[in-house]
Amino acid sequence: MQRNYIYPCARWVRPRLFEALTGMTEKAAEGRRLKGEWPEGVIWKYGPDGQVRYSIEEYDKWVESTQ
Repeated sequence: MQRNYIYPCARWVRPRLFEALTGMTEKAAEGRRLKGEWPEGVIWKYGPDGQVRYSIEEYDKWVESTQ
């Protein structure tokens, strides 16, 4: 069953906040990103400052797609 959630944060978050919100470590997220398992521009992207950002909403979709 698909649920609509309201996320209590910015749409794109830095790795540390991503870890706190999802429970996935920064290293695990980085590994999925570097292996190409997560597409750039969907689950992650570079911000205008060159720093990596992750989308909590798209991460949740990815988790739910494996069920």
